[in-house]
Amino acid sequence: MKYLFSIIAIILLGGLAQIFLPWWSLVVVAFLVAYLFRLNAWQGFLSGFIGIFLLWGGYAFYLNQANEGILASRMGDLFSLPSGSISLLIVSALIGGLIGGLAAATGGLGRQLYND
Repeated sequence: MKYLFSIIAIILLGGLAQIFLPWWSLVVVAFLVAYLFRLNAWQGFLSGFIGIFLLWGGYAFYLNQANEGILASRMGDLFSLPSGSISLLIVSALIGGLIGGLAAATGGLGRQLYND
């Protein structure tokens, strides 16, 4: 249950932090959520990955729909990605997911370091 709550907390707090702070603030959010929820390294990685993947993927999809996919399809063509805009959205979400997952895994390992 705490695993599901940690994903929701990462999505909500990460989205709120992204409004007011730079993009890397989600690293601090994922770290703190994994630390405070007492997740181990794998639980932390998965919750951080899923939370930030959904956050960045959802926001990229929203922005793509707002401009009718013009920018994402042009960027996908520029980077020679297959199927243009969809590939770019997935790549963006994967990069965010990896950053969030590694940050949350570090938070889980940090908790184990100081408690053991």
